[in-house]
This record gives sequence, structure tokens and C-alpha cells, in this order.
Amino acid sequence: MTRPDKLALLILGAVGAVSAVFLYFELTSGSSISPSEAPTSAPPTEPPVSAASDDDCRYFFTALSPVAHDSLSVRAGTFTSLYDGVEYQGCELRFTTHDSLPRTVPVPDFDALPDSEMYRLGWRMSREIRADGPGSGLFGIERESVLCVIRWAQPAYLADDGEIVQSETFSMTVQCRSTAAHLPTGSLTP
Repeated sequence: MTRPDKLALLILGAVGAVSAVFLYFELTSGSSISPSEAPTSAPPTEPPVSAASDDDCRYFFTALSPVAHDSLSVRAGTFTSLYDGVEYQGCELRFTTHDSLPRTVPVPDFDALPDSEMYRLGWRMSREIRADGPGSGLFGIERESVLCVIRWAQPAYLADDGEIVQSETFSMTVQCRSTAAHLPTGSLTP
């Protein structure tokens, strides 16, 4: 045997001995975890159940239906809130229109201000949920135990000549859920 071969055999033997010692320690120390004891991840928590009914989103759907649109959809189930990023159960409506479409009916205004239709229907503006910026906004309206968060967007940009150019696309998302679902876990009363 040549010297490099003896060195390789010595290294291989040392690695084997260390592996054998390590394996013996693992088998006799009781530190190994059997599959039945293996840590498991916590089951995913279900989003809070909502008292918001399909009627809440159906109202918005009915109000937006006559407006010429590219898309209008509503679904019940889980959604991620546009306001706080938390998952909730409820209903979500999505609407998109484009300036190139014939506009025989204007897009309704869902602000629940005094003297508005929403106000007459019992909705009130949320004092906590309101954000407005160039080209988009978000606000909340409440009625009884239901909160609807409404986000609209018609982005704008500043052209090279300094003119503000507004997008031809207008979109709106309405998310309705129970306000009781906003309570921290473990709360006893809504």
C-alpha cells in the first residue's frame, strides 16, 4: 500500500469510528424522537365566523350591476382584509370598469354620510377606518354588527409634461364581515 492509500484508509476509519460513536450515543441516550412524539405544527386556525350575510354584499352587487363594467363578482367565504391584513369570514365583492365603456349609470357612492342613501339604510361611517390618497381610498361603513370595508382605486401618474393623468380603469372591492369577528381571541362579549 502506498502512503496516500494508507492515509485515505486511516481517514475513512476515523470517520467510521466517529459515526459509530455518534450512532451509539443517539440510540442509547433516549434523545431521539419517535415519529409519534415528533413536534407537529399547530392546526391552522379558522378565520372568525361572520354574521355578515350574503344580503350585505348582494346590496352592493345590485347597486353596481347597472354600471357598465369589465367584471363584477361576489363570493362568500374567507378573505384577507384590505384594512388589517387579517383573514375573516364574510363576503367580498370585486368590481372593475373602464372609461371606454358606455356610462349610462354612474358608479354609486357608498359613503354613509347624512342625507345619503347608505345613511338612510342604517349604515354609518366608521370612525376608525378611513384612508385617502391620490388615486385610491379606503373607508369603512357599519350597520348593526356588520362592517364593510370599501376600497376604490383609479390610479394616477404625473406625465413628463407635468400633467396629472388618471387611469381609465376604476376598481372597487367591498369586504363585509361581522364586527364581532374583530374582537381579540378569548373575548366573552361582542
